[in-house]
Amino acid sequence: ILVPLDNYISRGTAHFLTCKDPDYQQSLWNMVSSIMADKDMEDNDIVPAPKLIEVVFQNCRGQVDHWVEPYLRITVERLNRTQKTYLKCLFMQL
Repeated sequence: ILVPLDNYISRGTAHFLTCKDPDYQQSLWNMVSSIMADKDMEDNDIVPAPKLIEVVFQNCRGQVDHWVEPYLRITVERLNRTQKTYLKCLFMQL
């Protein structure tokens, strides 16, 4: 799911940011936050989540400032439970 969403956000940034029906920003938040908060998901299974957060931050700079705090909050919460060094590095890149 990472590659199609990455392409959609990076190549259709304006549409991703402005569409309200459906609200793509909220939908992405719902998906990423549920994955990151799920204590039953293994570290390997959530790797796409921080990568998608990074895609949003890189492609929507200055236009998603209201999402920075929630995304960083769930990232720090998950970082505290993460065992895999690779995933910890992904979190720190955010």
